[in-house]
Amino acid sequence: RPYDSGYYTPPVHPLDGVGKLLQAARDLKASVPADMAVISTGYSWLREYGANMAAGCIGAGWFDLAGFGRQAFAYPDFANDLKAGGMARKKCCIACGKCSEIMRNGSTAGCVIRDAQLYAPIYKASLEGKPSFNGARVAEHV
Repeated sequence: RPYDSGYYTPPVHPLDGVGKLLQAARDLKASVPADMAVISTGYSWLREYGANMAAGCIGAGWFDLAGFGRQAFAYPDFANDLKAGGMARKKCCIACGKCSEIMRNGSTAGCVIRDAQLYAPIYKASLEGKPSFNGARVAEHV
């Protein structure tokens, strides 16, 4: 999963990760019946440009739908902003991975950065008893 914030360094550049996800969706679309819808993912790292990438790939027939998971946690009104002219970078997911970390720890996921009042306490509680590295949380599945 593309990631570029925090203590974790991904084994590949985030753009390579995005490219692999897009190529996987394209390959899948080419291998299934034409009437089967294929959804792609991995747009969070592209931030305000993710919708443009998705639209271009859908237009080229690579896949049929685009899923915005972490982006939807961070920026729940992104679809309305897209319809109104574009996404605001300051509202976008920063790809910190804390929402995924909360899920892995068995708690309710949401954006710890953009909705800190609600999710920071949930995030902190989900870390109880978990290992750390130099004061930073160590992801269980990297």
